[in-house]
Amino acid sequence: MTNDIPGPGRFEGNDSLAVSEYLADIDADRETGSIEDWGYWYGLIFQAKMDEKFLPAVAYIVWEDNYGFFSYSSYEDVAIAEMEFKQIEQDYAEYLDEKEDDFVGVS
Repeated sequence: MTNDIPGPGRFEGNDSLAVSEYLADIDADRETGSIEDWGYWYGLIFQAKMDEKFLPAVAYIVWEDNYGFFSYSSYEDVAIAEMEFKQIEQDYAEYLDEKEDDFVGVS
């Protein structure tokens, strides 16, 4: 059996190199954030298939940071994944509101 744990690099710290590479290459069902603006991009992926087989989890939250590192969390419950993703969306919206407030205050 080969070791599928990613070594140093973009997918470092994830459970599976194959799953990391696959999730990084597909389109997310929902997205939020901005690497350029916030330092992070997040995606929510449902029922991902790799090699014509569904991946073990029913949902994944994936993210990439401004250093190019890519990570994911897997979920067995879609409702929990959606709840956590909604919190990320709220955090990003708050960041944008604060940024706008800071910009408006500049003269």
